[in-house]
Amino acid sequence: MRSTRWMRALVGSAVAALAVFALALGAEAQPKVDDANGRIYPPNAKPFGMTYGEWSGAWWQWALSIPAKAYPPMDPDGAQCGTLQRGQVWFLAGTGAGSVTRTCTIPSGRAILIPIINYLNDYPCPEPPPFQPAPGQSIDAFLAAGAAQVVDFVDLLEAELDGRPVVNLTTFRARSPLIGFTAAANLQVFDSCITGSPQLGVSDGYWIMLKPPSVGTHTLRIKGRNPLFPVTVEATYQLTIGGQ
Repeated sequence: MRSTRWMRALVGSAVAALAVFALALGAEAQPKVDDANGRIYPPNAKPFGMTYGEWSGAWWQWALSIPAKAYPPMDPDGAQCGTLQRGQVWFLAGTGAGSVTRTCTIPSGRAILIPIINYLNDYPCPEPPPFQPAPGQSIDAFLAAGAAQVVDFVDLLEAELDGRPVVNLTTFRARSPLIGFTAAANLQVFDSCITGSPQLGVSDGYWIMLKPPSVGTHTLRIKGRNPLFPVTVEATYQLTIGGQ
């Protein structure tokens, strides 16, 4: 999920804290069910030597390198599912807004990373008003604080794998380290702070990474809501796992 420039002057941390508290209460109130968590890397795991936060940064570097016509969050049907995929982890995208159903074929043996709902705070931003850290504040801390203010307002998280829910999703929040990226210039249609030249960013959000699924067909669904925008995102993937 991306933002427009006006989102950068966020206030209201007390309201944000209430939203997170409500999420936590909701998670605790849920009855025990046959969940899918055994097929998901836990939040404190380091799949293939990287944390969830580090993988989230790699996901943004991948997504932002793809021009607007194939930008993964705007893919209407999954036709772009294989774009620039490489390595042991296959990246899937949510949506910019609304609901979408996609089909995707993935080689066997790949883990799968997908955001439920996420945000990247990027720097520099050429639009006014001035977007700068406070005196003595690092770029990393400045961008992390801004990203956290946005994600703190998330009040709905859902994920299902083959009809079974992923539970305790509030524990899957991850912040990236400071990352460098060069975005496709025409992604300015989604983020007015994109320059098409080297930039820095910090990602915050909720993510799940599937352990390599078994060969065959699987259904993955994610849904998230941030009332601050306001926006609800939902993506359903019909996955075929097999081949190399």
